[in-house]
Amino acid sequence: MKDTFGLELRPLLTEGEPADFAITDLRDSYWSGESAAGPVRNGYYAVLWPAEESDATLHIDFSSYRFKRDGLFFVQPRQIHRVEGGLPPDGAALCFTDAFLARGEITPGFMAGLKIFHDQLQNEPLFIDPSRADKLSFYYKEISSAVNLRGTYAGLRLGALLKLFLIECTGVCDADLDTGVGGTLVLVKRFKDAVEASFMREHRVARYATELSVSPGYLSEVVKMHTGYTPKEYIQKRINLEARRLLRYSDIRVNELAYNLGFEDPHYFSRCFKQETGSTVTRFART
Repeated sequence: MKDTFGLELRPLLTEGEPADFAITDLRDSYWSGESAAGPVRNGYYAVLWPAEESDATLHIDFSSYRFKRDGLFFVQPRQIHRVEGGLPPDGAALCFTDAFLARGEITPGFMAGLKIFHDQLQNEPLFIDPSRADKLSFYYKEISSAVNLRGTYAGLRLGALLKLFLIECTGVCDADLDTGVGGTLVLVKRFKDAVEASFMREHRVARYATELSVSPGYLSEVVKMHTGYTPKEYIQKRINLEARRLLRYSDIRVNELAYNLGFEDPHYFSRCFKQETGSTVTRFART
């Protein structure tokens, strides 16, 4: 059996409360599989930046990547992730929560415009050239110096540095920083957030459109333009991702899984699952 490690946001405490931001060595951010209860799902964002090649493999949900020098790997809140095949390489790990983003005045529109933390369905890493690596290294050192500062504007300073770091990451994929409150990217971000909050009980596009104060037709047009999926397809893919997580990493029964995901008829859930994955629920659970 391969060694398994799980990424953990270290319990840096301030007056007894967990930290909402951490910057650590990549290898030091992992614990031994002997003390980890299987794959990890935490409520924070992580940017993983290896400084060298490694034989270890990073698994994010059902995608797998080899650690490569100057690759940038992005983990989002609630994604299941683990490392197999040995220790992760030396490098950097930058972890932060939604609470930190709010404290640093980093808006949802900004995060949506980055296009690096796409959503729960996409995890592709980016690879940077030496020039961009030098720029990221500069911001990383500035963040390391600022993380322990205290004072009225300490959170804003750290937030500003994180924004610069993320913008430099964004330059790799030439993303469009659409930060306008009325921008279509903001609507897509709000739709994804709404789905994330409600997909286990609400599957109807019209209800999401009502919640977002737009017509179903307009919502479909915008979501399709930015994600490649219709809202219905996106919701179904999110449901099936959660189903695959639970089937792979828990002992949940099919009937219970169907009800937990908002299906009154387990047989209908099974048909939807097979249509999306090409596998029956039972066969997938056994793999």
